[in-house]
Amino acid sequence: MKFQVKRKGLFSIGELATVFHVTPGTIRHYESLGLLKPSFVDPETNYRFYEFSRLEVLHTIRYLRSLGMTLEAIGEFLRDRNVSGILELLEAQKMEIAAKQRELKITKRKLERRIQSIKDALGSPIDEIQLVTLDKQKFLLLETKLVNPDNDDLEMAVQELEKNQKDSLVFLGKVGLGILKNHLKEGSLETYDFVFLMLDKEDSFSGKVLTTPPQLGVVTRFKGLHKEAPAAYTKLLEFISANNLEITDFSREITLIDSGFTSDQNLYVTEIQIPVRQKNE
Repeated sequence: MKFQVKRKGLFSIGELATVFHVTPGTIRHYESLGLLKPSFVDPETNYRFYEFSRLEVLHTIRYLRSLGMTLEAIGEFLRDRNVSGILELLEAQKMEIAAKQRELKITKRKLERRIQSIKDALGSPIDEIQLVTLDKQKFLLLETKLVNPDNDDLEMAVQELEKNQKDSLVFLGKVGLGILKNHLKEGSLETYDFVFLMLDKEDSFSGKVLTTPPQLGVVTRFKGLHKEAPAAYTKLLEFISANNLEITDFSREITLIDSGFTSDQNLYVTEIQIPVRQKNE
């Protein structure tokens, strides 16, 4: 590309911006941070001009920015350029990229599980009861009595669960409600004993976590949200009694598809799990 340079061997700020596919504003920003200095400023027009040597600086800035480095780190290097400095800078950036890759892999796995969960919910049988082996599960629990909870109740409980966490643990589909074993046996089905967050194995967290092993459980899914749950609980309790089973732990009630996913209430799906075991004959 051929440019008309107003002063021999110098680029105007517009020409420099064109060469590096940036805006003149970006060049001025680099100047304001001390990363780049004009070779000559016309005293009459205040126009800036840059020698070819400044192109090397811009090449360096663009290269290091492509690696994700901050302008602050680049500025420190440019003020004291040396081989050991660039090696240290590149090694530090390599470690940061590796950490980001690990985070992205974790996020990808969580997304894949959530996608599969939604697809499964859309295609799963409704109002059927199955006897299955529940996976190992991890929970953060908040003991609180809730009757016919709405979104505001759940949101307040979630905020309480998360307030001491470094990172957000809430991911669509992970918030649930539980009823204690004794209350299930008594048929007390409209008052929840706690709210929980079901943790993925990759979640980092602080505080007391309840881990349950793989175990036998009865599971059903129904159309609707928590207010429709008592009828589903009643069917589950009848199934447990009819099949000579007994409840061993609290229920896990999670909305798989709710207003966080769709505005179509006809697509809402909620799942209830109740751990059980076979009664001794």
